[in-house]
Amino acid sequence: MQTVNLNHDEMLIAALFSLDHRDMLLGNIFPFCSKSQLIGEIMLVCKRWFNIGLEVEIHFKHKQSFNCEIKYHYTWVDYCQSLSSHFVTELNFIKPKVETIETMISSSSFTKLKKLRMGCCGNEEDNCIIILELIEKSEFANRVNFLELESFKMGDEGIKIIAEGTKFKNLTKLSLWFCNITLEGFKMLASNSKFSKLVKLTCTELGDEGFKYFCQSPHFSNIEYLNVGLGSLSNLGMQYFASSPYLKKVKTLLLDSNDFTAEGVKSICQSDNIQSVEYLEMEYSPIGDDGVKYLAESPKMRNLKCLGIASTDTGNQSARYIVDSPYLENLCELYFEHDFYLDPFYYGQVIAEEGEQLLAKFNKQKINTEAGL
Repeated sequence: MQTVNLNHDEMLIAALFSLDHRDMLLGNIFPFCSKSQLIGEIMLVCKRWFNIGLEVEIHFKHKQSFNCEIKYHYTWVDYCQSLSSHFVTELNFIKPKVETIETMISSSSFTKLKKLRMGCCGNEEDNCIIILELIEKSEFANRVNFLELESFKMGDEGIKIIAEGTKFKNLTKLSLWFCNITLEGFKMLASNSKFSKLVKLTCTELGDEGFKYFCQSPHFSNIEYLNVGLGSLSNLGMQYFASSPYLKKVKTLLLDSNDFTAEGVKSICQSDNIQSVEYLEMEYSPIGDDGVKYLAESPKMRNLKCLGIASTDTGNQSARYIVDSPYLENLCELYFEHDFYLDPFYYGQVIAEEGEQLLAKFNKQKINTEAGL
């Protein structure tokens, strides 16, 4: 039986040691009352109880995780019928079962659900499709604005359900990690106007041609957060990004663990699309010192605030490029770790004391500048 991860005993004990323990205790007790009791009786007692009742939604805003392999105090059926379920905004399912979703839908609860995450970790594709079809027909599907699927082996059929169904109309964030999607599925995703509200998009295993569909999609013109790490993207993929007429608003660009080299970096550094980027990550992509040179010498990098280039086959020369750059004046976070011992997957050169001193000086200057010293 699948049950709920809510250790209320521990929460109550912790509340006893808080400064406002009386309010905390009431905040833990109120969710077990019916909705009619909360509104019609409890919140009418006094102003303090009224305010605590209003904060019940905030109290249950944290992520609720459900895993059939772990035992909890309350069954999933009981939880779906409780008042608490009406205030949950985020659900995280690990290895969800069809009956779990059926129970959830039949309860008519989760009226404030905004984020839904499901990780199957090897579930059969047929089960994933059945689960998606059930959710697509539910009332809460249109309330969900953040859908995250990890190792959810739905394939292109799953994309079709999301894209062509009548629900999931309000998605602004979509994350697809290792979902067995092929080129056809990525094409379907990029060509559907339902996804024109997306501001955050994560996709793995795209390949250059899959990324091409994204870069050429007018429906992705509002994306501000784009994560295509682990995408098998080459220099050609970087050219697609550079020439995209739509990806003009991207502020966070995650390109880690791809196959592009310094030439790919050169392409995006010459593009106006990179001008809006404030957070750029290229870790575990073999850009080398030349790639960092293109970044440091590009006037289009003036808005960059955070740069991740750890394990990119870079070394002391890259440190000099960063320190001497006239365009990285807004850079305040730099991930440039080089350690064979701490990182067993390290890929790159050994950074000598000279490079470390340069970066230390650079970071100190940034701190002093921000502090007005």
